[in-house]
Amino acid sequence: MSVASKKRLPALANPYSASFRLLSDTLLAGVIVLALSIPLVTWFAALTGAVAALRDAHRADGPVRVRAIVRYGVRSVRRHALLTVLAPTVFVCFLLLDLLVLPHVVGDARLALVAVGVLAAGIGAFALRIAGAWRDERTAREIVRIAWGRMSADPVGSLMLFAAGACAGLIVSFAPPLVFVMGGPLALAALAFDRDIA
Repeated sequence: MSVASKKRLPALANPYSASFRLLSDTLLAGVIVLALSIPLVTWFAALTGAVAALRDAHRADGPVRVRAIVRYGVRSVRRHALLTVLAPTVFVCFLLLDLLVLPHVVGDARLALVAVGVLAAGIGAFALRIAGAWRDERTAREIVRIAWGRMSADPVGSLMLFAAGACAGLIVSFAPPLVFVMGGPLALAALAFDRDIA
């Protein structure tokens, strides 16, 4: 392909553009997050690793590396196992228990499903804040403090992360094969709102 034809293609159709690279990096990160989530309890560590690897790729203006996602995921488990393995597993079990119990308590299965969905999206927004705030050198307490502070300091960002979690759940419920890449867009959302609002 000549240089002139490369310039004529729209950004997303041009495989040499930064937009196309970001899209391919995000989809690759989603596949790797899913692969690393096979043990089930490691899904959040995998997501945290993907956020860190996407951050590195963005700073270096290069492609995301599978090794980087795996390396950061392993580091997050080693340094913050309570935060990246135990706490997310407990919250998922709590949501599953709510899904089983709430229809009997409320009396309406649809209302119970909506309530659990809203609760899951809220917890998901906070989880994405934690994944964005994760750094190797920070303690678990610092990460949670930063993430919690950003929830109220940046309400628009928190609402967007809430919507990202809710949309991810809806998309996967309508098109289950998209679960193979959904971790990537969620990691990108966490990275997009990894900022402090003055």
